[in-house]
Amino acid sequence: MNPFALNALARSLAGAADAPYAFCGIAVAGPKTEYVAVSALPHLTVTDRTLFRVASVSKVVVGWTARMALARGRDGINPAYRQVPAQDVLGFPLCHPARPDSPVTVGQLAGHCAGLTDAAGYLVPQGVPLAEWIAAQGGAIWGPDAPGTRFEYCNLGYLLLAAVAEAETGERFDTLARRLVLDPLDIEGGFNWSGVLSERRAD
Repeated sequence: MNPFALNALARSLAGAADAPYAFCGIAVAGPKTEYVAVSALPHLTVTDRTLFRVASVSKVVVGWTARMALARGRDGINPAYRQVPAQDVLGFPLCHPARPDSPVTVGQLAGHCAGLTDAAGYLVPQGVPLAEWIAAQGGAIWGPDAPGTRFEYCNLGYLLLAAVAEAETGERFDTLARRLVLDPLDIEGGFNWSGVLSERRAD
């Protein structure tokens, strides 16, 4: 797709968006070229200082943070971190009701094949420990398929993956993500504004 077509597509998508989703950015990378087309609604201006709010793209950072945390965890380098039962790190049971003898692994959480579902939601109320919230949901967080048998996109799995990283390191996830992933890559950003200077938030 040429740059003119990219700009046209970006403008059409941005123009159709509601206010909370005002920006549209499209990036295309090739062997010898890289082009980014960004469009905004008429009353907004995009500059090279504009910060963007992203949703599921942040799962790349969550997954990489968990990987780094486990590979460099308390017990040293662990090349088999994907096979680690998540409950062994979390400290509370995490098994599919159909497979109580096979705990969900870290790799299954990261690969959206843990048998989990977002049907019961994934917003844990402030002040409620994750273990208590998971226990209270019972079977509502589980789909019909056993872990490792089916791909189902699941936000809850990544909440648990972030909790695994915290439990492994004893460090809060936002600061952990910054230390292990964002800062080394020189990425200005954070989770829920964490690490983003107040004077930059207007951008």
